[in-house]
Amino acid sequence: KAAAMLNPAKVFGQHVLSLAAKGVLPGEPNGWAVLMKLGGEIDDHCTDARRAFASTGSEFAQTAYEDFSLLHKPFVFNRGSSEDEPTQRRLSQACKQVTEDAMRRIRATDVIARIDSLAGMGRYEPEISSWNGGPQFSELFADVRPFRSIDRIMQARLALAIEANELDEAVQIFESALRIANLLRRSGLLVHYFAANSAELGHIDAILPLVERLTDDGLRRVHQALAAADSALRINEAFDGNRLLIEQELCEIFSDPGAVRWGVASAAAKYGSSLTLSQWWKAPPLGRLDANLASILATVEVAKGRATLIPVQRTPSPGIGSATSAIRGWPGDELMRDCEFLIGFNDRVLLMREGLRMLVALERYRLTHGAYPRTLDQLVPDFITRVAIDPWSGRPLVYRLLSSPGAAGRPFVLYSVGADGVDDGGRSAGANAIGALYGGAGSAAAAGDFVISETPERGRWSK
Repeated sequence: KAAAMLNPAKVFGQHVLSLAAKGVLPGEPNGWAVLMKLGGEIDDHCTDARRAFASTGSEFAQTAYEDFSLLHKPFVFNRGSSEDEPTQRRLSQACKQVTEDAMRRIRATDVIARIDSLAGMGRYEPEISSWNGGPQFSELFADVRPFRSIDRIMQARLALAIEANELDEAVQIFESALRIANLLRRSGLLVHYFAANSAELGHIDAILPLVERLTDDGLRRVHQALAAADSALRINEAFDGNRLLIEQELCEIFSDPGAVRWGVASAAAKYGSSLTLSQWWKAPPLGRLDANLASILATVEVAKGRATLIPVQRTPSPGIGSATSAIRGWPGDELMRDCEFLIGFNDRVLLMREGLRMLVALERYRLTHGAYPRTLDQLVPDFITRVAIDPWSGRPLVYRLLSSPGAAGRPFVLYSVGADGVDDGGRSAGANAIGALYGGAGSAAAAGDFVISETPERGRWSK
């Protein structure tokens, strides 16, 4: 039975095709193929830049690398490094030289124009051929690295446009970046959903301080870009994609007669290693295929249900499955922890979308009436359909006019009470107020509020 079910190209391919078919025209180019080719070309330009720098005889000839954030971010001394500040500063300058050369090479080609063309695509199908000798799941993640390279270039372009006060160009880059993130979400896997969310957070942080300088048309375009992100692939569809892959892992192990005969999960053999006698003895019983599949399905269904709730509505994370009813390395408890982490990260993205949407509405109100509203309710229905709800309180985001400009120069404060659920009057605790980024949906948070209207702390989502 397991051997009959073991066809990852067919099973996962059908899932991808079902997602790719949504709103896609027949014969539309495959964004996956375009992205992979672009990633290879960007790597080639960066390699050429590193080689050119290596020939200069610099002390960092062999260690300098490209970092597109250096094009728009100041040097920051890393106190945790073994190198002193002057050495770090020289290395940073060397890396910036490599990056500037790489960008010159990229701009001399049509790479930027082809990156922008990705924003107009709606079809995204990882090319899954017939995998002989078992599924190679790592192939499904091969597009994450080129996507990140493309997104770093987009973030550098956005920051440089803002620095040059090219506001229309900045909005256009923001729109394109969010559309490309939406395209990646069509792959139907959580790893792509996570990469797309990470990119979206970076671009939202970049555009946040800019909204009061935009025209009404620019503000409308930002609002529309956020609406398009709302309608992109939902996290539950990505959960389904991962469930299919895990089921294939199970079927591969169950199709091994030796594993079934001895009744242990020989997952280690799948990855090219073998169990020692003590590991074999301690390995959990393999159990029945149907029981294992049911455990995985139950875990994913619970995660999907929790993803539809805002944090304040969720009960503590349940432990689904056990080491005795699921294969070694994939018990339901461990899978649930992975799902909780991704749900928690998604909470932060949804909050930032809602926060930016409210800031856009506030600025459009000011352009129309010459002043900011007394309450958020005054924005409805002319500038927004509803007031955003704080996911950590279940009540509207807190908004208050100030007698003098706040930290970001705005005459108002807009904030979430944070993951502790306590309104601290707008006292900012930064991103720590909504829990550690790499914690789960209920990870510990610092006392204080998450102030959306303040200037974002640098690199707050990359900690």
